[in-house]
Amino acid sequence: MNDSMLVQDQPAIDLEGLKARCLGNLNLVERVLAKFTAQLDTDLAALEQAVLEGDTDSAAQVAHRIKGMSANVEAHELFQSAMTVEQLAKKACVAELPEHLERMRQHGVLIAESIKRTPVAL
Repeated sequence: MNDSMLVQDQPAIDLEGLKARCLGNLNLVERVLAKFTAQLDTDLAALEQAVLEGDTDSAAQVAHRIKGMSANVEAHELFQSAMTVEQLAKKACVAELPEHLERMRQHGVLIAESIKRTPVAL
């Protein structure tokens, strides 16, 4: 995979899956997505700090939190990346973390762009 560009196998967010998870309540979908994107920015910054400090315990905790949030909003690619980061951090594979952190950031950008482009009502 080219680090500068992600090739997605699936949509950034499975909006239909998220709508089903929210029982079709579009207001709830919008609130969940807004909270998710705000929290993702915070968590990615915390993850970056943990990686820079070599704090694999904190990196694993933050990656685990992102993994859970990603599952909740049906962001499958981000979920996979967060799972990889969590596993690497638990194994103290510090040298591999920056590359995967960058992938997570790219997924975050794709998710934000997808949310802006796609009306929830679709």
